[in-house]
Amino acid sequence: MTYNLPKYMGSSMRLADEDRVPLCRAYLQVSEDPVTATSRSKDQLWAAVHSKWTDLMTKKGILRVNRNVSALEKQLKKICMGVSTLNSNDLVVKPVKTTGHLTEEESSSGGVARYCSLDIYESIRNDR
Repeated sequence: MTYNLPKYMGSSMRLADEDRVPLCRAYLQVSEDPVTATSRSKDQLWAAVHSKWTDLMTKKGILRVNRNVSALEKQLKKICMGVSTLNSNDLVVKPVKTTGHLTEEESSSGGVARYCSLDIYESIRNDR
């Protein structure tokens, strides 16, 4: 299903979570291809990601707006930046001394709490 947008709304609608997950999958499938992953130029890589993403979205039947290559590239950069920030917060929380032995899930909730500027210890204890 494709939506017709009025001209005054800009070029397209914002990407929803249903659009972002297939984008990450498409990028991983294209970039981890053992045959052609390292022999492509940047433009060829993103053209292949765009093609794969479009295929994944049309198979699900939810292609709301056809995106151009640069929009997908910008969106993936934002996703990677957020993942990197969350990962760095997780790494800061891991060595924090707490009572008892933390599971991986409890430690991760502490990283999310730090990322969201919440109390780390309360977040870990609430998970128990």
